Amino acid sequence: MRIEKNIEEKNGKYIVYHNGNYCGTYETITEARSERDSRKAVHKGGKRTAYLQGFTERFNQAIWDSKMDISMISKQSRVSRSVIWSYQNGVLPKCDNLAKLAVVLNVSADYLLGIER
Repeated sequence: MRIEKNIEEKNGKYIVYHNGNYCGTYETITEARSERDSRKAVHKGGKRTAYLQGFTERFNQAIWDSKMDISMISKQSRVSRSVIWSYQNGVLPKCDNLAKLAVVLNVSADYLLGIER
C-alpha cells in the first residue's frame, strides 16, 4: 500500500522507489523518508548533476583533443548531440553512454571519471 510519494508499506516494512525503480527496504518510515529525500537531492529534476570533481572539464578536454565536432562524435557514438551537450554542462552520463563516448574519444572511462590507480 502506497503511504507517501515513492514509499510503499508492505508487511510492516517500507519500500522506497525512485523514478519507478526499487531503491531499498527499510524498517522505519524515518529511514525510508531519508533515503527517498537523499535520492531526490542527487537527482534534481531527473538529471544526474556532476558531483565527480572535474568530469566536465576532462570530458570537454577529450572532445577538444579529439579534433572532432559534436555532430561527428554523436554519429560515431550514437549518443544524441543534446545529450552530449548536457554532459558538457554538468550532467553525468549513463554507463553505456560513458563507454561509447570514451571509445569514440579514444580515452578511458576511468580518465573521464577521474579515477586514478
